[in-house]
Amino acid sequence: MEFAWLEDWPERRKRIEAWWSGDAIDRAAICVSVRVKPAPEVAAPDTLEERWTDIDYFVKRIQAGEGVYYGGEAIPHVFPNLGPGIIAAYLGSSIHFEHSTCWFEHIVDDWDGFELKFDQNNRWWKHTKAMTAAAVEAGKGKCFVSHSDIGGPTDLLSHLRGPDKLCMDLLERPESVVRAREAITKMWFEVYNELHGIVNAEMEGSCSWMGIWHPGKTYPLQCDFSCMISPKLFEKYVLPELAAQAKYLDRTIYHLDGPGATRHLDALLATPEIDGIQWVPGAGEKPAVHWLPLLKKVQKAGKLLLCSASVSDARILLEELSPRGLILSVGGAQSREEVDDLIEYAGKAASDGSSR
Repeated sequence: MEFAWLEDWPERRKRIEAWWSGDAIDRAAICVSVRVKPAPEVAAPDTLEERWTDIDYFVKRIQAGEGVYYGGEAIPHVFPNLGPGIIAAYLGSSIHFEHSTCWFEHIVDDWDGFELKFDQNNRWWKHTKAMTAAAVEAGKGKCFVSHSDIGGPTDLLSHLRGPDKLCMDLLERPESVVRAREAITKMWFEVYNELHGIVNAEMEGSCSWMGIWHPGKTYPLQCDFSCMISPKLFEKYVLPELAAQAKYLDRTIYHLDGPGATRHLDALLATPEIDGIQWVPGAGEKPAVHWLPLLKKVQKAGKLLLCSASVSDARILLEELSPRGLILSVGGAQSREEVDDLIEYAGKAASDGSSR
């Protein structure tokens, strides 16, 4: 593959693949970029829903990637996004669009009376495929195309039923929840496989909203609903779906979001099918640099580690953590020189801390 917006793709590919294998060539992997040319002006549609769904508007915005300097292992990628867990809409849930996210209407009154059927003619499924195909065509030779945010099976159950009612279902009617989860997990595979085929028609491998490429099949595993249940319930009802997804995919990173999710970290680290952890401290919490014991625990367990940081915090993390299996997503760089300085610093930190 060659990309007009990306320098030295073969070298970046080697470093990304080294990270996926739990190693590092000569430093930690770093995704850091900065805009060096003004973004093209694209007139936004009149309505909020059109800003999310207008394919012509989406395609025009793809061109904004041309004026970005991608440092380290950062890659240009576009994300056909229709909301977190769009599969809920494929099953009949209405989407409520907001400026930065979407919500799905709770439509399940009784799992045993609700037909979990994947309709190939569903409006939103057809739109997801059309949006993805348009991105692949517009991004050909320029950037990667991510899979849409299809969510995780239990989170999808929560979208359809409501988190409070799903909690009660797990206690009162767990067999119904398991049947629904298995049906949605099967559907998840079908959706992923078809989207993967659309992307692979022109591009090798896959990536997601995390922006990390893999030569085969990858997608973030997640269960934000897990913050509402005990470790016992998580291990009994959520881990089976995560293990099934991980076996289907070639490599997986679990999206661990917020302090409420940390109660499940030991179970995740003990699950061999899960390759790594992305730590997101959550809204209102201190950034990742303040969670060093947790980050070191992930590395000690032999898992890959992904976390976000500012340029200054990234320097601290590079000093404190092993470069092997570490990838940092760095924001806030102000110039190409600052990006290059951070990459150079990563190499020095890896060399100075060879005993970590």
